[in-house]
Amino acid sequence: MDLLFEQKLTNNTALASHLISMAIRECFESKERKSGVELPLVFTILPLVFHKATAESLANKKRPGALIKALSENREIPLGLQERMEGFADLTLAALNLSFAANLLYLDVNGTMEIVPGKESKMDFTHPQIKTSINAAKRVGQSLSELNVEQLCIYLNIRF
Repeated sequence: MDLLFEQKLTNNTALASHLISMAIRECFESKERKSGVELPLVFTILPLVFHKATAESLANKKRPGALIKALSENREIPLGLQERMEGFADLTLAALNLSFAANLLYLDVNGTMEIVPGKESKMDFTHPQIKTSINAAKRVGQSLSELNVEQLCIYLNIRF
């Protein structure tokens, strides 16, 4: 992959906003529109979908259990994830801010602090790596609906 393209890709707030909203929408739909994504779990999305090997592992998996299937095939997925989460924190917050401003996402402040989808993002991308990241975001969202916080922390070797 072109290094400059990868740098532009991972520093693109609009793309990050789109990927986060895609993952949250997929989670919300998988939970039959009953609940969204807990705020801390949003910080796992970008480090997973912007990491090339992880995104490729996730993108070609089918539901249910996409994350578990990817982890069983590629045990290196959790390596460095905690550091990537910390490194992507600012971009995640900027993307959330953009998503809230564009009404793509809403924060349910009535007790649960869950993020739920709003309007659907209409962005269209043609680059194969971005399409891989979009498919990976959908698999991450589906996985967030299947696993609870404790399971994700154990499987991905992360902490909040």
